[in-house]
Parts: sequence; structure tokens; C-alpha cells
Amino acid sequence: MIRRGEIPMTFERWMNQFREEYEQIFLDYFNSYESGLKNLSDEYNAILAERESRNIYEAWEFSIFGIIKFKRPEENLHSPLLAELLNPLGSHGQKDTFYKLFIKRILGPNDSENFINDNPNDYLLIEEEKIKNKNDQGRIDITIKSNDPQKKFAIIIENKWDSGDSCFDQIYKYYRNYSHPTGKAYTDKNLRVIYLTKYGNDPGKVKDKRFAAFLKDKKGRVYFPISYLIHIQEWLEECIKQCQSPKVTHIIEQYLILLKYGIRN
Repeated sequence: MIRRGEIPMTFERWMNQFREEYEQIFLDYFNSYESGLKNLSDEYNAILAERESRNIYEAWEFSIFGIIKFKRPEENLHSPLLAELLNPLGSHGQKDTFYKLFIKRILGPNDSENFINDNPNDYLLIEEEKIKNKNDQGRIDITIKSNDPQKKFAIIIENKWDSGDSCFDQIYKYYRNYSHPTGKAYTDKNLRVIYLTKYGNDPGKVKDKRFAAFLKDKKGRVYFPISYLIHIQEWLEECIKQCQSPKVTHIIEQYLILLKYGIRN
């Protein structure tokens, strides 16, 4: 800026002054950014050091399930353990507490009432139910049915921990097997299909057009994709709060540790 009484500077002088001023502004900004980054790094390292010092007491990532190496964790760990917790007649002794918490979380408070019996003994849980249909082959990981003749319903759970989407038509086959008039004759009112993966994604690469239509029409009503990352972890945390057995609580806590630290590995 030219002040009154000053001789106008040449363009070259003006450019040199402009460069010097903005070089200083840039240096000040860079030094401030570098200082802030160093402070952030120091804070992060302090948090890590604090966590490391407390880990001797907390052992956050220690879990018996993480130590034992399962060749096929989907079949040998996750499905059997989830099935046992969901089973109202399971050895956990909590009757249908865990099952009710699961159904209400996945289906919502209104729809869930259609899939809960008054008597905890009126359930039948089947692991690896074989499809007895010459047109459809496969095994359903977990099936939960009502034994109450006055309240017919079925819940199908397909568990895909590490299997990817190689069997993307399975869900539709299971739904068709249960809903077909010549089969088990369930309807959209009393049948739910749950697809469990690490992140809650839908099956990819859908070949069958009927299955593509199924995904579009039934999602959120009959078909529910859920995740270990959110749904199962939140459900297990609720189970811990309501579990009356310290022994069972400890087992669930161990499994929850595996999910929290194992999914990202």
C-alpha cells in the first residue's frame, strides 16, 4: 500500500516485499502446524504408554477364543456358540433371555413379538439343518422354530464369517424351501431370514434374478443382513447386563473380546 508522501515503489520492489511477507506467513503457519502435529504425536504416544502400562492389569486383547486356533472358526466356534446362546433350552441356564434380546434387537419391538413364545420350552433350535429338497441343496447354520402349535414361526440364520459371497443364492434357496406351498409352507408373516457377516453386507454377485427380486422386496421385512461388528457385539453387551450367571457372563465377555479385536485383524 502506498502511503501519503512516499514515492511509489517499483514493481520489482513490490514483488520482493510481497514475497518476503508471504514467505514469513507461510513459515509461521508451517511452524505452527509442525508444533501442533508434534503435540498431537506426543499426546498419542502418551496414551499408548498409559495403555501399555495398564495392560498388565487389564489385558484387553486376551481371550481364550483368540488363543485357540480354529481351522474353520465359522463352523467350529461362531455358529455353535451363537446357537447355544440363542437356545432357550441351552446349558447357559438363562432360558429365553438371550433369544429375546436378539430378536428384539434385530426385528424391532413390534415384529419381535410374533417370534417370541410365552413358554421358554416351546422352541426348537437346529444346527446345520439339512435341506431335504432335490432342487435345493445346502445346510442352514442355525434354525429356530416354535413348538407351540398355536404360534408357528421360523427364523433362519446364515452365518458367513469368512466364507465371502461364494454361496450368494443360499439365502433365497432357504427362504424358498420354507415358504414353498409344497414344502414347510411358512409365510412372510412368520418367517425371517437373517444373513450374518462381519460387516453386515448383502451377498454380492447375485446370479439368480429371483434372488435379486427377493433382496429388493423382502429386505427389512423378511430378510435382515446383520453384522458381528455392530449387531452381535451390542447384543452380547446386553446379554452380559442381564445374565445372572457369573460363569456364563465370563464366557460371553471372552467371546466379545475376540470380536472386538479379531474382526479388524
